[in-house]
Amino acid sequence: MEFEAKVAKETEKKETSYAREAFLNGYNLAFLGAAAALGLLNWDFVPLLSGVILPLEALYMLFVPDQGWFRRWVDLQQGIESQKEEARRKSELLASFSPEVRDRYVQLVRLKEEIANYCKGTEASCPLDSEDLVKLDSYLDSFVYFIQFRAQCLATKLSIDTAEIQKRIKRLEREVESDRNNPDRQQVNALRAENIKMNQEILDRVERLDSYMMMVDAQTEAIENTLKLIQVRLATSNFQAEGEVELVSSDINHLLDAIHSTEKNLEEASKDMVKIKKLTRLSITP
Repeated sequence: MEFEAKVAKETEKKETSYAREAFLNGYNLAFLGAAAALGLLNWDFVPLLSGVILPLEALYMLFVPDQGWFRRWVDLQQGIESQKEEARRKSELLASFSPEVRDRYVQLVRLKEEIANYCKGTEASCPLDSEDLVKLDSYLDSFVYFIQFRAQCLATKLSIDTAEIQKRIKRLEREVESDRNNPDRQQVNALRAENIKMNQEILDRVERLDSYMMMVDAQTEAIENTLKLIQVRLATSNFQAEGEVELVSSDINHLLDAIHSTEKNLEEASKDMVKIKKLTRLSITP
């Protein structure tokens, strides 16, 4: 699972414009720049340059963007840039975490590297294949995602003064009761009732954030424990029996299923945080 798909938020992949990439290619720009400089130095060359350079450029732009080798080269360059950008963002995100969380992440990276190194050294007997190691990498991305999401939940919770909201609800309820039999105050009472409903919904959604944070805490701990368990099993088992091999594979897939389930649940948490902000703006006491 890609890190960018988790942090934050998913970004729509832009369709590559190979024609644009061909035109902005450094060699093409250097060629056009040299031709322009030569024309500026001697205007007598302009007609000749126009008759040669423009047709060559037209042929270049007509054929090169559709060539398979060029498209593969562009895709490779964009992939490298994307990986660099992803690494930069992850580094910035990790820097924003507490020292304790960063230490936990470093420990996970170390465990994963030890598992990978073990498999390289015992390739014939190691029960993990390349696909399994990719899944372990996804655990690290999930850990970062979960920690970031927990921070968002906590920030949202701390931004809401639940005690003040509870006081507001009680006051509105008293005012509604006081004006219940006053026909001139029915519209105001209706507005009060709507505010009571919105404020209570804020409290309910804020309370759910606690359960989401507990869910995230359990999942990050499960990631740590599973990597430790896999490391121990690799070090202590000889994997001669088929059941031992299946046991490690089961550990990996079981956690992966749990991570996907947690991510699905956190989609509701995202909706709750958005709704809390919206209700907080709308909840205006009459």
